[in-house]
Amino acid sequence: MLFRSSASDRAQMIDDAFALCTAGVLPFDIPLSLVQYLSKETDYVPWSVALTQLGHWKVLFREGIGRVPVHRLVSHLLSNLYTSLGWEDSGEHIDRLLRTLVLTAMFHSNQENATATSLAMFKEEKDNNTNVPVEIQEVVYCSGISQGDRQDWDWAYKQYTTTNIPSHRGVILSALACSRDTIVLQEYLDMTLNKDQVRSQDVRTVLGGVASNPSGTLLAWRHLRRHWDKYYDLFGSGSFTLGAIIKGVIGGLSTQFDIEQVE
Repeated sequence: MLFRSSASDRAQMIDDAFALCTAGVLPFDIPLSLVQYLSKETDYVPWSVALTQLGHWKVLFREGIGRVPVHRLVSHLLSNLYTSLGWEDSGEHIDRLLRTLVLTAMFHSNQENATATSLAMFKEEKDNNTNVPVEIQEVVYCSGISQGDRQDWDWAYKQYTTTNIPSHRGVILSALACSRDTIVLQEYLDMTLNKDQVRSQDVRTVLGGVASNPSGTLLAWRHLRRHWDKYYDLFGSGSFTLGAIIKGVIGGLSTQFDIEQVE
């Protein structure tokens, strides 16, 4: 019955199940049982909703062993779709959107083939100046930077400073936050205090990006507290940007201790 319903109905059922679970109305096994059908799902909307909700669980379990089963679940459910869509830049607009969603989810779930393929594409662009399809640039750059060294990070940052394409600049900004090197991440955070290195309108993206990286969550939180007065002077008390920065930085915190620190 569920699979014969419309894509929007299926998406709504998934969203409702996770929302009720979060509210404590449903036990966690209900949404987990519901998403098992996704191994047969081929529509974008249900997958978009499901991966968003499972992404919230990844954040909650980030500091515990629960993150591993969530990654395995996502990889298992996406396996068939990942194989059928592949990495080739083809298909209708909705197919491209779905491919981007799937490839990104598989990479962030540490699926071996997705990790290896995205890294190979990054090296190909860096070494041979090939062009990665726009839809998957962010996951490819993130892969290269997270698995690469300082030289790879510097190369990508140079692309940020020289490109004239706003969308490409945004992709690189987000990907630069994927580094696993805490020294590099701290230097990246410090760059947001210098307009010559990171533009004021990009500060929010950098801080939020580093905070969403498990290697940089606490770095970003500590950095924001240490330089609060500077960001307050830069964006003002009534700025929507300042509110977005706060939300982005604390979004990866999930323990009771963290809540007390934020309060």
